[in-house]
Amino acid sequence: NNAVFSLAGKTTSTDFDDTGYTTEGNFCYRINYGDLCGNASLAGDLICPIRLISSMDNKNVITLQWTRLKGWRNGVMNYRIEKFDKSGGLMQTINMGTDTTWVDDQPDAINQVVQYQIIAQPVEVGLINSVSNRLIVTKEVNLFYPTAFTPDGSGPPENETFTVQGQYIVKLELKIFDRWGSMVYYSDKNEPWNGTNNGKVLPEETYVWRAQISDLAGRSLSVGSTVVILKTTK
Repeated sequence: NNAVFSLAGKTTSTDFDDTGYTTEGNFCYRINYGDLCGNASLAGDLICPIRLISSMDNKNVITLQWTRLKGWRNGVMNYRIEKFDKSGGLMQTINMGTDTTWVDDQPDAINQVVQYQIIAQPVEVGLINSVSNRLIVTKEVNLFYPTAFTPDGSGPPENETFTVQGQYIVKLELKIFDRWGSMVYYSDKNEPWNGTNNGKVLPEETYVWRAQISDLAGRSLSVGSTVVILKTTK
């Protein structure tokens, strides 16, 4: 964090694993050394790993941003994004040059959980690539549902029934109650409700609905609101 350096560890080899490293910590490093006579070196070159972070809007558009790698004297030739599915299978690679921002706005109705990492390729021959942290992003189900409908055969078909829809839904259990708390409709297959109870047309009023949802990421979600039955005057 551009603050004062503190000791991370000591070693007599040329390899060191920092078991306390976290991406959130924004750590940079330098290596100093001393000889057998107790002479200390000057401060080593600053080395900062790539830190990959993301943000996501309400339409599941994911924006990736990463810090520039510091430590190669001749710099970075190319940053490459690698995108993986939930199981770690490589889905896509994108060469970014020296850019450090990318927006993933590709529609995808299958992969709710995606993973990303950044590969930095050096200008200098002989150096190995540097790899960022692996970032896992879980998209939201983004439910949408009407607040009213007209089950009287007078309007377009989409206004004749009530249903709760969304992305990445595996199972949806829907319950609907009248003003007295009696359940007037139930479905565990997310079938649309046509405004009836056991074949009887229900009156114009406000009904309460509750939905229990399971998504592709293995999460459970309980949501609910109200819906109004409206009928046109003939």
